[in-house]
Amino acid sequence: MSGSAIASRAARVERVEWTGDLGLAAADLAAAAALAIGGPAEPDRLERARTDVLARLRREGYLGANVWVDARENPETNGRVVTFVVAAGFEAYVGRVEIDGTRTRGGQALAQGPGLQRGRRVSRAPLSRGGCAPSRKSCASRASSRPA
Repeated sequence: MSGSAIASRAARVERVEWTGDLGLAAADLAAAAALAIGGPAEPDRLERARTDVLARLRREGYLGANVWVDARENPETNGRVVTFVVAAGFEAYVGRVEIDGTRTRGGQALAQGPGLQRGRRVSRAPLSRGGCAPSRKSCASRASSRPA
């Protein structure tokens, strides 16, 4: 195959590597990235995978996490070796719960709801199951990671 034919094909994922302080299992991060071997490896797809991995880490309590992605091309195969560099950082823990407005939902005190107990690792998933949508500023974003 000529060099121009290889260059005209869309780049594909040849291999995915994980390095750094992952915080979660590589398999969990890979599921969030959803990059298939042989699948597209265009810059916009890699950026979406990076933001999906970052969102997963933050949902699981790694609120200060950072993720970088690097793609090295293999000109012989037109494949890209995609490397995710992860800095999960520290897990956030509930230090203090402050509730503005209604303090009960269905007769249950919100401060006693799932995910809001002092000393528990912060995760946005229990907050949304307990009646607070992550997009509601007064709920998920108000969970404090500072010790009381």
